Amino acid sequence: MSQTLSMTGFASESRTNSFGRATVEVRSVNHRYLDITVKLPDFLKHGEIEVRNEISRTVKRGKIECKVTWEDSEDMQTEILSENKIRTLKNMQKKAMEIFGNTIAPLSVNELLRWPGVIDVNHVDSANALNVILEAAAEAVNKLNKMRETEGKKLETLCLEKSAEIINITKKVELAVPVIREKYKKQLLERLAQLEVNETDNRLQQELVIHASKLDINEELERLEVHAESIKDIFKEASPKGKKLDFLMQELNREANTLGSKSVDIDTTQASMDLKIVIEQIREQIQNIE
Repeated sequence: MSQTLSMTGFASESRTNSFGRATVEVRSVNHRYLDITVKLPDFLKHGEIEVRNEISRTVKRGKIECKVTWEDSEDMQTEILSENKIRTLKNMQKKAMEIFGNTIAPLSVNELLRWPGVIDVNHVDSANALNVILEAAAEAVNKLNKMRETEGKKLETLCLEKSAEIINITKKVELAVPVIREKYKKQLLERLAQLEVNETDNRLQQELVIHASKLDINEELERLEVHAESIKDIFKEASPKGKKLDFLMQELNREANTLGSKSVDIDTTQASMDLKIVIEQIREQIQNIE
């Protein structure tokens, strides 16, 4: 099924069970490739690959930042006194007092209990927590994709409107080509008359034909239309579209530049400028399409 996705979005989801509460926040911005960053609580670091896999299952391009927080339920929040930490502090205090003597006071009980690492929270089993987190991550990514799809539809509509503008511009130029050609021929003959050059000279006629062929813009106009129509075809595809559209913009811009370089009339020059403006407007939008 054809689906256009933006690379920008944000979603969050929480899941609660008897062990605790998991909250997953997923933020996406545009990027050339898929770049996933996952931030997990220390006791769940080993689950990073599983969370990344859950995200990459449906997200194919963009810079993704996933932040995971875990809060134990009240029943699970038991505090543990670290005997090893206390012994270490005791030994450190003993050495310090040997050096400084009675100039320093020993740690009080309150100071000891406030020391980092002396009291730790006994977290729930990480396997149970990770299962809840993966459920929350799956729903957060689902919400994210719905938002990306909504934004993607807006981007697709805008790009298709702009591609129609490209076709309209080229059609107008095509209608004007015969008039432009006659106007250019007239100007050329007038210039030759001023220079008193014999226009029936075979060598001159050959040069004029070569010059006229170099200024022919029919191929450029045709390719511009074909590329503009290709935008519609790409949006009908089920696969990610951003990179293909970006390449197509390069081709369109190349043809618009060539059209401008071949221009012998103010109207075709203006058309070339208008085309490049529209192409740039499309290019700016597709930078955000997956």
